[in-house]
Amino acid sequence: MAPVRVRLYGLFSRTKRQYVSQQIVAVLMLIPLIGIWLYWRTQVVPDLGERTFPRHIAVMLSLFDAIPWLVVPLALAITLETFLVMRIFARKEAAERAAEERAAPPAEMPEKVDSPVAKTEAFTAEPPAEDSSK
Repeated sequence: MAPVRVRLYGLFSRTKRQYVSQQIVAVLMLIPLIGIWLYWRTQVVPDLGERTFPRHIAVMLSLFDAIPWLVVPLALAITLETFLVMRIFARKEAAERAAEERAAPPAEMPEKVDSPVAKTEAFTAEPPAEDSSK
């Protein structure tokens, strides 16, 4: 059975394994952002004090302060997307399995025996041949 493929965002066709790998990389990219923010809050901010900075540095400082407000919604979006895409994978896998079962030839079924005589004849084994050498 070939792996099921799902088109993401209407652009990228991915297998389940590729998609899970992609999501793991996305989560692993969020972890250093939290680490940077924690370092920023404990080491850098106390040293800055109330100094004034040029505009481009002030924007960068405000972006560092906003890291948790960026990471939490991203993490929630990744979680929601993963849940929805995994449901799509499950649906497609179930449809493919059902199609394979319909296409497979039916297994050999024993003939249905309705009459009582046929039932006893069908299920009665012949007695073993007696050994005449005794």
